[in-house]
Amino acid sequence: MVFIYTFRLLSDQDEKFYRDIEIKSSHSFLDLHRIIQKCLGIDGCELASIFLTNPEWEKQKEFTLMDMMQDMPGAEELGQLPVFVMEKETLKDHIEDPHQRLLYEYDFLNPQTYFLELSDVKKGAQHGKNYPRMAGSQGDVPQLKTSNFDGHSETVDFLRDPDSESDIEDVDNFLKNHFSDLFNPGSGK
Repeated sequence: MVFIYTFRLLSDQDEKFYRDIEIKSSHSFLDLHRIIQKCLGIDGCELASIFLTNPEWEKQKEFTLMDMMQDMPGAEELGQLPVFVMEKETLKDHIEDPHQRLLYEYDFLNPQTYFLELSDVKKGAQHGKNYPRMAGSQGDVPQLKTSNFDGHSETVDFLRDPDSESDIEDVDNFLKNHFSDLFNPGSGK
């Protein structure tokens, strides 16, 4: 029997923002990753992980896009989380709590974190609906934030507009302003 899971996707950057995602229990964590990207308008050029958590949002298992632990035997004995490859794992094999919580982390160099909670489970798919799908939404996706070395955050709008003619100049200015030591070694900024 196929079940339909409904996850509510939330952000700590905007309490009015949410996306409701419906997905089959037989789908993989990779399918969940892809629908999250679609709901958020993420281009998919960065690495991401999905974490199964306990009710306090503490990470219990990690699902990655690729097997990064293959050459590290005994990682679990070192206190690391059990790691699984998204493509190889189905939701039904890991989702046991009717209110299961997950974390979605995207872009490890400039981490973006979203929270998911299982809000509903239904038997069978509705005729004529394709899954996974966004079933509901509210608010705009929170803007991409970046942190500089001073601990300040700023919005990076130029990275969101792929048609901008000034992208190269904007990126160059951003890098020079925030990473001047890379452009001028010994400058002491």
